[in-house]
Amino acid sequence: MEVEIVSERRLKKFKSEFAVLTKVRHRHLVALLGYSLDGEERLLVYEFMSQGTLSRHLFNRKDEGLKPLEWSRRLIIALDVARGIEYLHGLAHESFIHRDLKPSNILLDHDMRAKVADFGLARLAPENGKHSTETRIAGTFGYLAPEYLENIVYLVTWFRTVHINQDTFRMAVDETIELDNGTLASVRKVAELAEKCCASEPYRRPDMARVVNVLSSLAEL
Repeated sequence: MEVEIVSERRLKKFKSEFAVLTKVRHRHLVALLGYSLDGEERLLVYEFMSQGTLSRHLFNRKDEGLKPLEWSRRLIIALDVARGIEYLHGLAHESFIHRDLKPSNILLDHDMRAKVADFGLARLAPENGKHSTETRIAGTFGYLAPEYLENIVYLVTWFRTVHINQDTFRMAVDETIELDNGTLASVRKVAELAEKCCASEPYRRPDMARVVNVLSSLAEL
């Protein structure tokens, strides 16, 4: 069980997260167990996720003596997250947009299964559930839709160049991943999916149902 003390300055975020978590429940969303509004304290009580954040395992593993994540484990984690977001986008009673999805907001349990956390910046999706227009950037470093940052085009252009060449693509993959031919093919398919998610035109990006389908087919191999 984890308890977070929320200051008055974060009251708006507290209310937003509380509003979302009381309306959604899914095996890949961190569960809200309780809350307190006594006095000046604002407390949210979540289920305990013993392996901490995904960012801890990706970026701080050496400092904390953690083993590198195998590709098969990364696929399962990605699929868990995709299923959680798919639920938020269209399978819940009300649809929500997370707006702050990043490795530090993805938590891992004792079996290394992932759950999406931190809904303080989430907002209701439009009633048609298909498109959303947002005029300002929300959240911190993580995924941003390409229309928010013009420079994203340089990242996508670089990726396309790397993706075409077999040797440069292999060099761009995390060196801790053991790359046999099957794993490399799987990594390439995920990279192609990521490229589609970065399409400059929103209508060209796959919805989360499509992302789940692609990742589930790879995770089952």
